[in-house]
Amino acid sequence: MGRDISISAYICFVFNYTMLKAKDKLSYTILEVILIILLVVVWLGVTLPRFGAGDLLNRYRLRTTVYNIGSDMRSTRAQAITKGGTDRYSIRFESNQYQIIAPGGEVIETKELPSGITWSGTSQYDFTSLGEADWTIGSGITTFLTASGEQWTIAVIRPTGIVRIQKP
Repeated sequence: MGRDISISAYICFVFNYTMLKAKDKLSYTILEVILIILLVVVWLGVTLPRFGAGDLLNRYRLRTTVYNIGSDMRSTRAQAITKGGTDRYSIRFESNQYQIIAPGGEVIETKELPSGITWSGTSQYDFTSLGEADWTIGSGITTFLTASGEQWTIAVIRPTGIVRIQKP
């Protein structure tokens, strides 16, 4: 039994000696750690905008807007197919908005484009009861841009009316 006490005493001695040696090693104070974290944050704040992360919100807003417009175009096409007949449902783009138009020119809904997003290209798409698309001016492609140059396009295929969203 005496031997058991001496082994446990030896283990305690080794453990305490190891802990004392660990305290003698170099370590960082909390102030030094906070200072390093602060420097890294400032460095990231300066460098990230140079790599395009500063315009992240505008890019996300553009992508969301284009997908919403594409969804509205598909819905308008589906509405034209469902109603049948010879009438056409349309989507028309104006300066900072677009309208969904029923046959006879009645505006079903008007939606605003977010600030900072502009468009160019085909300004009106007409969808027939067969699902095909028609337009009078343009090539069937509408491009949406942000001030920083980010762009997405919506292309409509004339014979089928399929709406495709692309990032060039």
